[in-house]
Parts: sequence; C-alpha cells; structure tokens
Amino acid sequence: MDATLNVGEPYYLTSQPQMESSSDIFIYQDETLLATGFTTVVADPTTGSVDLVVELTEAGVTRTLEQLISLADGVLTTWGTMTIDDGANPPSVLAGGWIYSVEDGLQLDPDTDAGFVDAAAAMIHVPDVGGRGFSLGAIFSWIGNVANMGINYILDIFTPYTPPTTCLGPVIYDGAGQSCEGVDIPCKDDLGDMCETLDGLTGVSVAFKKCMKGRCGCGGSNHRRARISCDDDTDCGPCRTGPSYSGCSLGGSRIWYCNDTDSACLCDWSVFHEMSHGCGALDSTGTAESIGEWFHDECAALPP
Repeated sequence: MDATLNVGEPYYLTSQPQMESSSDIFIYQDETLLATGFTTVVADPTTGSVDLVVELTEAGVTRTLEQLISLADGVLTTWGTMTIDDGANPPSVLAGGWIYSVEDGLQLDPDTDAGFVDAAAAMIHVPDVGGRGFSLGAIFSWIGNVANMGINYILDIFTPYTPPTTCLGPVIYDGAGQSCEGVDIPCKDDLGDMCETLDGLTGVSVAFKKCMKGRCGCGGSNHRRARISCDDDTDCGPCRTGPSYSGCSLGGSRIWYCNDTDSACLCDWSVFHEMSHGCGALDSTGTAESIGEWFHDECAALPP
C-alpha cells in the first residue's frame, strides 16, 4: 500500500497582508507512522502566489521542501529548495522545481539539481514505478494537493461551521462516453443523504468536517466537490498499484471508484474512505479506514 498523508488540525497564523496557516503532518504506511513534521502555506491574494514549506523528519533525517508556486500566462511554475539534514554532517541543499502548461504538460525545470527529484520522492514516499523511476506527476500532485488543502483550510477558518443539512453528493462521471457510464455504483443515489450524516463523525476536527462538507457538495467550505471516475477493480485507472483495489484518491477532489460489489454499504465505505484522503488522507485522530467504516456502519443501520 502506498504511503498516506495525515494533515492535523490547521492553525491560523495571519490574514493581512497575506494569508498564512500551518498544520502538523504525518506520513503513514499501513497504519505505521513513518515521518512527522509540519506544513506552512502562505498565500498572497495580490499576486496569487503561494509559498509552501513542508518539513518532515524520518529516522533522524529532516527534509525541508520549500517551493514558491505561481501562475502567469497560463504557465504554473514551482521553484525552491530541498534541504537534507541528518544531524551529523552539514546540511545539503538541492534546488529544483516544475513547470506545467496545458500545451506542454508537466516538465522538470531544466535548472533542477541532480538528486532533487529523488530526494522529494523519498521524503513523501512516492514509489519507484516498476523500476522505471519516480513519477514526476505523482510528486507534483502531492505538492499541489498539500498547497491547495492549506489554502482552502485557511479560507475555511473564516467560515463558521454548521452541520450539513442538504448535500448534493460527489459528482459522478456517468454521462455518455464517461468512465462511469453503465457502471453499477450501488450507493450512487444515497451519497447525498449519507453526506448529511457526517456531523456525527467523532474523533475528527472541525476543519476535517468542513473539508468533507466541501467534497460532499454541502456548502460551507472552500474545498472542491469530489469528482468520481470509474475503472475495473483489477486496474483502477491511474491509481493502479495492484489488483482488486476498491478505489483511490489522486489528491484533492478527484476519486477513482473501482469496487466490484453489489453492497451499498461497501460502496459507501469505498467512496467516503477515498473522500477522506482528499481532505488530508487521515485526520489527526481518525484513520481513512475508520472513517470509511463509520459510513459503512451508518449505511448498515438504515431500515431495510
């Protein structure tokens, strides 16, 4: 199983002239804690740029990734440094970043130092893809997702929390020619109603509930509504990491549903489990598995 990101309760730092917040973060693999640290996001509303700092310590080695993320003329760029400190030797510093445009796709900035990508992949546990090297897209998606979540958490701090009363549920790409066309998603018609129960979740933060409200289309959150694509459970689209996966989150709001089941409750488990990944993968006091299980139990308790 791939490593997963845990975002703790964000705390607000400043709002003027820039918006800034920070969160504790953790990297888990199969429920085992691998690394701990923090992320800080500074968003400048006048320029649209975002300063992202992610610091993680694992096995006595501290890696600090700093990236300035900006968008100009349709080109998204990130640039900064990776500092590696093992406590025994002088810290090493590598510079690097990415360039993305619709026309040219994702590219490594040509001025990036050798070893920068490997260090970033090791820091966040992006796997080597079948011996073919690390996926630039996976690393870039992770960085963008952390920055995006941080910005939305900042904005949500200024939104009073109210329990959800009306929820649209996630968008399902089941139109003509779309990946979910003709796919049996047993909980499809109940997802909005199930979203309305999320206020009953225990052991999670208000920030997490706000994010889930956004993913569920309930309002009261700046987090984007979840979007579900489908694939066979032996493939699972771009999330293919092995056979018979029930689904995955690509970070942020995009979810792949790959479950082969006729059970509405198992379907709920899959969708809400993946949706929780899109709110930081794990909350500071609850795992994605336990959140999926909570919605499964809510489903099972409904009258037949």
